[in-house]
Amino acid sequence: MCARCEGYGEEQVGRMYDLMIDVHGFAMTQVRKHGQNGWTYTMGLRDRFDHPDLLIVHLTPVVQAELASKLGQLVVNDGTLDHEVLVASDIELVPVHPKHFRDGLVAEWVNRYRRFPEEGDFLQVMMGPGQLCECCQHRMQRLDDPAPLQLHRKNRQQRRAERRHRPRPSNNRRR
Repeated sequence: MCARCEGYGEEQVGRMYDLMIDVHGFAMTQVRKHGQNGWTYTMGLRDRFDHPDLLIVHLTPVVQAELASKLGQLVVNDGTLDHEVLVASDIELVPVHPKHFRDGLVAEWVNRYRRFPEEGDFLQVMMGPGQLCECCQHRMQRLDDPAPLQLHRKNRQQRRAERRHRPRPSNNRRR
């Protein structure tokens, strides 16, 4: 859950991100909506290492967090992401079209830096076809296109599996 939803104020959230960036060199923000995987982005890579911050969509939240963490750590360690490492990992980085920033995609980043990101401030992390199942390969949306972001919704099979594993409410009906 987000810090604001837990009752923290703007100043406290800002200090939390400051501390994360001081300790780790960058911070991550995850945005999720019910029934959707949402997205994850970094803060601090641009101002600390002059490397664009990273944005990941259309993957599960756990995969997004792991990927952002590992790639962010590579930037912290080396100052950049090695092209050979990206090719070997079947990862592509594409620039994010500025229109997406006006749609609130990186709202925490905007709150932190008090401006909208400009061209070159963000790169989208795209998994290559070898990393994705067949159905997800067709759902990956490139954000260098100004078309609105279409969030991945769980398919019918995923929703049914989720319902099967959901705890059932107690049946306290009297007969």
